[in-house]
Amino acid sequence: MLPEQFLIRMKSNLNDKYSDYISAMSEKSVKAIRINSSKISDEDFLKSFPYETSKIGEHEYLLNLDEEDRIGNTSLHHAGAFYSQEPSAMKPVNCVEFKDNFLVLDTCASPGGKSIQAAMNIPNGVIISNEYVTSRATTLMGNIERMGIPNAIVTNTDTETLSKWFSSVFDVVICDAPCSGEGMFRKNPEAISEWSMENVELCAKRQNEILNNVCSTVKNGGVLVYSTCTFSKEENEYMVKLFLDNHPDFELIDVPQSIKDVTVPGIDLPLTRRFYPFSGKGEGQFMAIMKRTTSDSPNFGYKDSSKDLSKQDYAIVKKFIEDNTSIVDYTLKQIKDTIYISPDFPIPPHSIFTAGVKLGTIEKGRIVPHHQLFTALGKYFNNKLFLDSNGDYVRKYIEGNVIPSNTDDGWTAVFCDGCTIGGGKTVSKTLKNHYPKGLRKNIN
Repeated sequence: MLPEQFLIRMKSNLNDKYSDYISAMSEKSVKAIRINSSKISDEDFLKSFPYETSKIGEHEYLLNLDEEDRIGNTSLHHAGAFYSQEPSAMKPVNCVEFKDNFLVLDTCASPGGKSIQAAMNIPNGVIISNEYVTSRATTLMGNIERMGIPNAIVTNTDTETLSKWFSSVFDVVICDAPCSGEGMFRKNPEAISEWSMENVELCAKRQNEILNNVCSTVKNGGVLVYSTCTFSKEENEYMVKLFLDNHPDFELIDVPQSIKDVTVPGIDLPLTRRFYPFSGKGEGQFMAIMKRTTSDSPNFGYKDSSKDLSKQDYAIVKKFIEDNTSIVDYTLKQIKDTIYISPDFPIPPHSIFTAGVKLGTIEKGRIVPHHQLFTALGKYFNNKLFLDSNGDYVRKYIEGNVIPSNTDDGWTAVFCDGCTIGGGKTVSKTLKNHYPKGLRKNIN
């Protein structure tokens, strides 16, 4: 049962579209995925994926699932071949015209859908993917790792700190702000019991603080993507108007026609957009794209916190890379005991979950490779073991068992239908399993 006060507000906002909203709320919520184009083509993925799909965008597909279907418990999910995301949640990032070398900041990033979506568009750029809540940052890191994102720096800090670290640095700043969640009522009925006007007002106060913090990180000509999954004007149009009144160096800009086709104009701010369950296939979403027209020169409020490797350690790592991979162009950085293949970006001074790709650690004069090295850069390994997503061996691998290997002895990247899923070490035609114990499980 939807709260009466909420319905009164929705009726006032929607007018003659109110009945369309009520009708849509009686229907089942929809599920969608985005195919990881850096690992597999749409065509190859759809040949292997066991569920019915219908295309809704580039690499984006609606799913036709029964209640008992669990797509997260499939080998293709473990291999990072796709990311499950509510279809309307894909739209804010789709509003941006990316260039492949952009610098991007995702300020409230967990569980990672928008960060991963943006990262796919900037293969020669860098994304700082930040999450304030540590447990949620752990979830974010797991998804970045599973999807094989090589150019992400994952941080766990507050937006005030981000504003001190980065001044006029980013081409795109994504602010998918914590909200009252009104747009998720159909998908997540538990959110209904948590709704109140007090919570709406609390969220609006927090959103205003976040926006005021992160706006200074946008470079001249860059864009700030503000989005929520709620319908309240206090958190949406009122928030954008308040922000623009206080920040005259930002202006609202239009969105692509593909976004207009599945949204309606914002209330009193038609350049903002609202996604309703009746306007497109999905739940609720609000989005506003704001361009910065003036700013200072880019500036970092810290020095790179990583350290250079010692000559001895550098020689060990170089030999490992040359013996096991075809990687040629790389930058090595070290944070504490972990060695990274890192993007060309100064590493923040603290709260780092990853700074590119975790290559591994040096133990007893040898490299112990990290799981992320295989998921992100497995395609460069000399030894490749290819498994069928529906075969017994991929199930055994995910469960943590040793399996036969047809490669030479040495470190081996394991693939599932062409997607890197992890690694192991081949010894005498047997793969010693290095799939992380925390990820091992019985799958469908």
